[in-house]
Amino acid sequence: MSGVKAEVGTVLLVFCNETQIAWLRILKRGFRHVFIAQRVVGGWVTIDPLSTRMEVEFHPMDPETNLASWFTLCGHRVVSAQVRGASEVPIGLPLAPLTCVSVAKRVLGIRVARILTPWQLYRHLTERGCPEYRPVQGGRDHVPA
Repeated sequence: MSGVKAEVGTVLLVFCNETQIAWLRILKRGFRHVFIAQRVVGGWVTIDPLSTRMEVEFHPMDPETNLASWFTLCGHRVVSAQVRGASEVPIGLPLAPLTCVSVAKRVLGIRVARILTPWQLYRHLTERGCPEYRPVQGGRDHVPA
């Protein structure tokens, strides 16, 4: 997926290592948190489910900005995925605690109960062909506008 521009509607899942919650350090290194960035007209919307609040922000950016590459240069793993249409998502009430993974699953329309950690979500997506982003070295596309 190197150098591919994100189209409007593209969803990036950004897997992070950082955590200030001690018990989350038992999770696999590099996969202690996940947040979502969705391409929209004029920029990106990020959805970052934190333990104390839900941060939803609009980031106006030039369409040429390669946000996925920038996240990888910050040390994060980035996977691109598609949101399933409403008709593709099974009907039913998913019972799960509100976590970064449950929010990401809900955004994507994933209803797999055994996916509980960021690592499990990453494996689920990549095993189903969702591409992991690899940064392209050099060029202005690394820096958000």
